[in-house]
Amino acid sequence: MVDILYSAVFVKNMKRLAKKYKSFLSDLAQFRKDLIENPSMGTDPNMIANNLEPFRLTHPGEVLKDELEYRGISQKQLAAEMGISYTLLNEVLNGKRQVNTELVLLVEAALDIPAESLLQMQARYNMLTAKRNKSFMEKLQNVRKIVAAL
Repeated sequence: MVDILYSAVFVKNMKRLAKKYKSFLSDLAQFRKDLIENPSMGTDPNMIANNLEPFRLTHPGEVLKDELEYRGISQKQLAAEMGISYTLLNEVLNGKRQVNTELVLLVEAALDIPAESLLQMQARYNMLTAKRNKSFMEKLQNVRKIVAAL
């Protein structure tokens, strides 16, 4: 008698599990279909690696400074090779001045570091610096409110 009772409970549980499994498979199939149609679905844009903001910003001058140190080239020597003032190069390397197109083309010629990479790094540095400036962000929010009201 006990065996029959356990068998009946077992069968009932198996049917319930089979229903849940079918439902799970159906939900999984729908999710897969939705994901194919919209690949970014369910992804927090702030957690995508390309969207993450670094804790500490890196100025392209820091990268160049490390490169000079690694290669054993002095700032004065590089400035002389590129035909620019030592002061200008020093300010860039210490993050006090931005790199510009002409300077990165000179760096590319002297050190074989891609100019576009340095310009992109400078643009990202500028963008993140602006985003971290609270007074500027408040001004930006005010402009958005005004424009939204138009």
